[in-house]
Amino acid sequence: HLDPKFAEAYNNLGFIAQIQGRWDEAQSNFERCLDLQPDNIEALSNYGSMFVNAGEPQKAIDIAQRVLAQQPDNADAAWNAALAYLGLGDWKEGWSLYRKGLDLSLVSSTQRKRRYKDLPYWDGKTVQKVVVYGEQGVGDEIMGVSMINDLIAFLGVENIILEAHPR
Repeated sequence: HLDPKFAEAYNNLGFIAQIQGRWDEAQSNFERCLDLQPDNIEALSNYGSMFVNAGEPQKAIDIAQRVLAQQPDNADAAWNAALAYLGLGDWKEGWSLYRKGLDLSLVSSTQRKRRYKDLPYWDGKTVQKVVVYGEQGVGDEIMGVSMINDLIAFLGVENIILEAHPR
């Protein structure tokens, strides 16, 4: 039986509903959690993530800004805002925050840090060996590989390491 005042349970239920695409249920649970615990940053960040995934980017940005106002280094909120800004076509703000979102800690459920975490990001200018890897799903990798020929033309094939999902 759910304790009606156990805020974390509502956050967890909201997260599960979000994963399953049950947006109304997710929203209801996140809001109940935040009614009980308004300072629950994890729930607030999850709430923002739900709006990214539900196709409501402006709401996701508004929530991410609330989180970032309290925790400027919150990578989850930066990631949510990045995806939302990119969804709105605001490339400058989106890509700036996207970089920060790639630095999510290993304790995050998304675990975006890869084995290349100690290498610097490519600045897009100097010719050096560049590692290209996917950090989204297989579909995004398939779409992204369509740009590899442009990279080869710019850097030369000998300067590219491509890591792709085995599928």
